[in-house]
Amino acid sequence: MNHRKKIKILYLVDGFNIGGAEYNLLQMLEAMDREAYDITLCSFVDRGDLKPAYEALGFPLHIIARRWRFDLSIFKRLYRLIQKGRFDIIQTLLFYPDIIGAVMARLCRVPACIAWETASHYDAFFKPPHRRLFYRLAMRWATCIVTVSEEAKKSVVAVERRPPEQIKVFPNGIDLARFERTAPAALRTEYQADGETMLIGVVARLDAIKGHSHLMEALSEVYKQHSNFQCLLIGDGECRDALTAQVRQLGLQDHVQFLGFRRDIPELLSVLDLFVLPSISEGLPTVVLEAMASTVPVIATRVGGIPEVIQSGENGMLVPSKDSTALAESILQLMNHPQLRSNIAAAGRKRVEEQYSFRRQMEQFETLYHLYAAGQEADR
Repeated sequence: MNHRKKIKILYLVDGFNIGGAEYNLLQMLEAMDREAYDITLCSFVDRGDLKPAYEALGFPLHIIARRWRFDLSIFKRLYRLIQKGRFDIIQTLLFYPDIIGAVMARLCRVPACIAWETASHYDAFFKPPHRRLFYRLAMRWATCIVTVSEEAKKSVVAVERRPPEQIKVFPNGIDLARFERTAPAALRTEYQADGETMLIGVVARLDAIKGHSHLMEALSEVYKQHSNFQCLLIGDGECRDALTAQVRQLGLQDHVQFLGFRRDIPELLSVLDLFVLPSISEGLPTVVLEAMASTVPVIATRVGGIPEVIQSGENGMLVPSKDSTALAESILQLMNHPQLRSNIAAAGRKRVEEQYSFRRQMEQFETLYHLYAAGQEADR
């Protein structure tokens, strides 16, 4: 009988906030084969709405909380964890874990370090010179950088000067079975939407980079021609008060509802007539794939890896970021043409079925893990 050694992986994260990166990792960990992998989690922040879900996985979870931005004691505490765990692979998610993880993998002689990049490095976050310098230096010690789109790969190569051969592209994937249109029609009435009301939805944290303010401006233009709509803002964040004030100022308070953080995203998507993501910057947002899988027509901005998924006018609609006029025109076009909405929705579902399944994403990561584990065993 073949008793294959489990691959020991340490995942480093920076808290448990509601975000595409954190949710994608959670989904992947839920699907991991516990007979093949020995998983340990470590976070540098001890908070976030997804923390209970991560704890429910049952994997060892270590909190090495940083007390201030440059808390050097983290290195000492993480060194002890890595030395004790004797990991085969360290995988990092988001900027701070990327830097710390790559450095510690090198110091502790961990055979492989994978940095999972879920956003574009053209993002304003990476503009400060010190962040880019730290990232460039640390990534010299990463074995591999995994990006979620070809655009994200190009940005890492161009902005961070990493060699293309160090970077692999594993597009985000979703579990298609979770996004069938099965929610009861009565759910629409809960949000003041009868059969004639156009129900529009956005799923994103309320952060300036997600572009909600531009959507509100677009809806004020839409209202002049088509007032029978409700817009659901699903998610929460620091911009909620500012957006609430903007909604009042534009006179949209009877047409925009703040739902906050929700766990029933598949059910909410299933009753929408239209999904909009007005982001200013993205990697490859999972929620776009989820909406398409739910057979909901999508309007999104032409940023990040989104154009790799959506062919405008065929399986979705693309508009320039920060362009509320173009966004309003696309919303009105789909509002006024039911057959176009139906055609785009069906093509969107087909696109996700063929190219963006969760199983495909998992197989790519598993192949990478076993490749590094085999290389390690060969060196012994």
